[in-house]
Amino acid sequence: MDYFNCTAEQFNQMRRNEDYPSLYNLFSQELPRFDEWMADQNITKEMMFQHGLARFIISDVNIYLCLQQREHVLWEHGVMDFKQRKKSGWIKNYAVYRPYFLWLRKHVCDREYISARNGFRINTFKDNHHYFMGKVPLRNIGGRGVRNANLSGKLLDFVSLDNLVLESPHNNMPLYVYCSSAVRLRITGGVAFLKFKECSLSEIQINHNGLVLEHGSYQDLSFDRCQVDLKLTSANMMHLNVSNCNFKVVCDFARFDSQCRFSYDRNNKYSYQSESEFYTEVTNLFSESNDYASAGENYYKKRRALMLESLWPWGNFQNATFRMNKAEKKIFRLKTFFNGFLDVFNFLCWGFGEKPSRSLAISFAVILLSSMVYYFNEQSSTHTLVEALYFSIVSFTTLGFGDITQKSSFLRLFSALESLCGLILMGLFLAGFASKTKRY
Repeated sequence: MDYFNCTAEQFNQMRRNEDYPSLYNLFSQELPRFDEWMADQNITKEMMFQHGLARFIISDVNIYLCLQQREHVLWEHGVMDFKQRKKSGWIKNYAVYRPYFLWLRKHVCDREYISARNGFRINTFKDNHHYFMGKVPLRNIGGRGVRNANLSGKLLDFVSLDNLVLESPHNNMPLYVYCSSAVRLRITGGVAFLKFKECSLSEIQINHNGLVLEHGSYQDLSFDRCQVDLKLTSANMMHLNVSNCNFKVVCDFARFDSQCRFSYDRNNKYSYQSESEFYTEVTNLFSESNDYASAGENYYKKRRALMLESLWPWGNFQNATFRMNKAEKKIFRLKTFFNGFLDVFNFLCWGFGEKPSRSLAISFAVILLSSMVYYFNEQSSTHTLVEALYFSIVSFTTLGFGDITQKSSFLRLFSALESLCGLILMGLFLAGFASKTKRY
């Protein structure tokens, strides 16, 4: 069968007859309480075969099976207001289902859930085939070059797209490439609506073997929990969405529109270090594209992740301390913890240089609180609220007119400390605005 030039129905029927039965039997035998989940959610094998196994299993939100225009279509929560669409007649009826791993998390202990979740992946390669969960081979539809391939409506979960070259492919609807391998996949001429989820798009031990997008516009591409090594050449990226990925990118004349989104959820990863590495790559990406505002936003997220990692050095930095003795580990952790507190100061006062308005807000708070101290202290030389506020402003800005002086030792020391705060905070405020033009 010509996988890419046949009709979607021909391709999908082949997968339902030849691929899905063995995968379904594997899941029924290996995944805990799989049959119980199907019974609880009223999900049938035929339903899963019709719309793709992976979406029923690994989707992160509830899924809606809608009857519209005499056919059933599977949507995810958040795509539309289903109740309103039903009232308007666009949807005749719909049913809501909870995906397997969302359901499992509420019915088993964390240990059993994590074990099942981590085992649900491609983990074996032998005889030129990828094996899912080490037992079922994925259908290999890669290793060739295809011009004007027809992708619309095809079930591309649990397949191997390795070494596939697609020239000017056609696709006009969301295409879910879930739990698949696409190492050295190359697309030329642009494409839209590809959704990669839990896919292997590169091999860690080999450089420059990832996904190549070149010479075209790429709209509504998404990558979620993937190993992504991306190379862009003369590519116009529109509405790109990257979340929770090990992400590397090399750009050669690439453009990103304002709707591109990069996000990272620590609940799906193991450390703050991987989060900081993700945002480091995104910062460099926007910096190379001369989008310094977006680069600054992601630089802030990167520094915040490093700060949170440094505040708990006893549970982090295992790789850095692996070859250290006990004394070296203690010194390293104390230094890291101290640096973490310095980062907390940077975070609160000016957001690592990216949020200078925080310095201004803290300055107003210091002035108001200090004026309250001057006003309510019986030994103060300021007898009215206006005088207290005036003296606080003059002290904070270090103008020192001298028309009001404090005689109490405590208040003189307090006003000196307020002046010191003013020097620091106003310096941070000005430096923060000046840094908005820096390159990352």
